[in-house]
Amino acid sequence: MKKIDIDLNEENFTEWLNSVGYFLPTSEIEFERFELLHPTVLRSLSDDLVDPFAIINGTWKPKINTLRFSQVEGPDNYEEIRLAARNHSEISPEIIAKMKKNQSKNASENNNKDSI
Repeated sequence: MKKIDIDLNEENFTEWLNSVGYFLPTSEIEFERFELLHPTVLRSLSDDLVDPFAIINGTWKPKINTLRFSQVEGPDNYEEIRLAARNHSEISPEIIAKMKKNQSKNASENNNKDSI
């Protein structure tokens, strides 16, 4: 990939801020640079679903999607979730040994703090 040399200095700093999108472009050159740096983005929402006035007025509220695990009730089902987090593989003995070592190290550090 070809390296592009940019002469960035105090005189053209504001021009580059406008070109890269921190501020709105104010000249044709800044606009062309902005278009080169930020190609067309395909949006998944239609314009009818976006209410700019609600965003500006602060009346728009984000929707929070929560996941509920209604099937998980007991410790037997937790094992399936733990396996899924590890791509359905068991923890290797080396990792278990390292975990136990870290836990005993943390426990001894906490005991030392309590004795002070």
